[in-house]
Amino acid sequence: MSDPLSIMAGVVGLLGAAVTTGTALKDFYDGAAMAVKGLMTDVESFTQVLKLMKDTLGQEQIQSSLKATGHISNH
Repeated sequence: MSDPLSIMAGVVGLLGAAVTTGTALKDFYDGAAMAVKGLMTDVESFTQVLKLMKDTLGQEQIQSSLKATGHISNH
């Protein structure tokens, strides 16, 4: 039979490993959440830019100017 002191040392070691693993997982989760939030902000900003470009290129005076210069394919 094992003595109580060695059992206690083993339990403390396991608890320490569990706390370290839990802290690492929480840090990973927080970092991933921040990355996803930043990516969503970038995608929303890019969507806004594309909508503004569509609105601008959809204006009749802009379309006639682009057709006259032949640069519509560049946009």
